[in-house]
Formats: sequence, structure tokens, C-alpha cells
Amino acid sequence: MKQMLLFMTPFYGYSNEIIKQLENEGWDVSFYSDEIEWTFFKRVLMKINKKSVEKQFDKYFEKCISEQKGKKFDEILIIFGLMFFTKRHFERLKEEFPGAKLVYYVWDSECKFPVIKQLLSASDIAYTFDDVDAKNNNANFLPLYYVKKQKATDNYKYDASTVLTFFADKYESLKLITSVLKDRKLYLYLRFSTFTNFIKLLICSPYVFKGIGRKHFHFQALNKQQLQDVFDDSFAIIDCPLTHQHGLTMRTFEALSRSKKLITTNKNIKNYPFYTEDNIFVSEDENIKIPDNFFTTPFNEDFQLDEKYSLENFVKTLTDI
Repeated sequence: MKQMLLFMTPFYGYSNEIIKQLENEGWDVSFYSDEIEWTFFKRVLMKINKKSVEKQFDKYFEKCISEQKGKKFDEILIIFGLMFFTKRHFERLKEEFPGAKLVYYVWDSECKFPVIKQLLSASDIAYTFDDVDAKNNNANFLPLYYVKKQKATDNYKYDASTVLTFFADKYESLKLITSVLKDRKLYLYLRFSTFTNFIKLLICSPYVFKGIGRKHFHFQALNKQQLQDVFDDSFAIIDCPLTHQHGLTMRTFEALSRSKKLITTNKNIKNYPFYTEDNIFVSEDENIKIPDNFFTTPFNEDFQLDEKYSLENFVKTLTDI
């Protein structure tokens, strides 16, 4: 059986889906989180004394290596890894497990995390979900994936919905979209990832709740099932990527694989073969209204996602060493 060492963020159960598919493909996976457990204190400390938290990660990282010492891995796969991993950690893995190919995949953009550049260059095989970053760093372009296709139901509670972690520019994008959905029934769930972000937001933006409403802001994250329930109850899904992000979000593939229409601010989606105005509305200007027939016509199945964007193909690509 092929042996893999996997570092990945345990986020919304995506790591479980990937591990299960790897095992289906015949891999024995030794899994570790790509970050130490976050607490409110550690997040505050990260702002005050980043090196102190980095040392805690280094201790955790060496413990992971110690537990696997002497094991012969065929592949070391790192997915995301942007909070703490550096080129030094990649080199340490290559030193300890010289027979393994080190494969790196990132689902965020270099404009947000400059460390991506050194991680892409330090890996044996590099992949990114951002086509611009791929060209600039001589890396492979690999979009995200859907797990399995599901047919949409005909019973909806909401015309459109979104569940997202609060960032200032995401919020501006959301306000742009909701400004053209004033007459629609919406479900909006905006989560503050830390209390410090909430306080900073209130200080810098005293009118932040204007246009959206305080009731839509939360500190508790929805679990995977709650998120799926929101999707099932929605005719369309709102997608608000970070500004300057070129890669398509996981939300994009989750929505389209369920035959849900998509409302997004990411104009780069127009470059993908599954784009059609029937299913996807790109909001670039508050003066451009969403046509009424967008909500009255069914999902155009002629432009559904093909197997190229499946989890199976995603995993096969990352393990084709």
C-alpha cells in the first residue's frame, strides 16, 4: 500500500473527504493539521508576538515528524499550510523523508499570502487554484472540486443565501450584491472569526451594519450539515471572494454541483467552460440589476460541472507522482 504524510487544515470536513478519497485510491494516510489549535489568546498573541506562536508550531511540527520517524512515505502532501509553514519546514520534511515527493496545493492567492511564492518553489510538484499565481510561479493550475452531484429540490425558503467568514472586502462585495437583491428573500450568515476582528471592525467602521443588519452577524460557525441545509433551502448561492482573488472558491463548486445558481463578484468565472449567464450572475456594478428571469428559469444542465472538477480527479491529479 502507498504511504502518504498529509498536512491539511481540518476545515468544514474537507480534510475528511480528501482522506476518504485517498484511501479509496489505495493510500495509507498519516494525517496532521497544518496549524496548531487556535484559541482567542493565541490569536491575540499572534498579533503581538508572532514569533512566540511560530515557536509553538515548530514544536508541534517536530512532534509530528518524530511520530513518523523512519517511515518510508511515497508522497508528502501539504494542502493550504499558510498560517505557519515556510520553506524551512518543507526542507525539513525532505531531509527527514528523502524518498518522498513533496506535493503542495494552495487554495488561496499570493496577493493575500506572499509566503505562497516560496512554498510553491520549495515543493517538488506545486499546484494552485489561482491561474494567475500559477503563471507567475511556474506552478500547475488546479481548480477546486465538488464531492458529488446532487439534484436541487423545487422547494425553497430563500431566493439566495450566503454563509461566509467576515472580511472587510468580502463585506463590501456582499453589500454590492444585496443592493441589487432588495426585493428578494435572503439568508445571510456572517461569522466573525475572532473577537479582535469584531472590535477592530467597530472601531474602524462605525456604520458597518448599515445595509446588512446586525442580526446577520455571528460568532459561532455553522457545522457541515447546517451549511448543507442552507444550500438545500436556497435557489441561488451568493459567493463573495476576497478582492483580487482569481481562483474559484469551494462555494462555487458546491453550489453548481447541486444545480444551484450562483451570484458572484469573481468575474474570472467567465473564463471557465461551465459559465453561462443562465446559471451565473457576475455582480460588478451596483447599477447592474439581476434579470428577473434568473430566478424564474431552471438551472441550465447543459453547463453543469463535468468530471474534470470532481474530487476523484482532484485527488488523482495530486497523487500522480
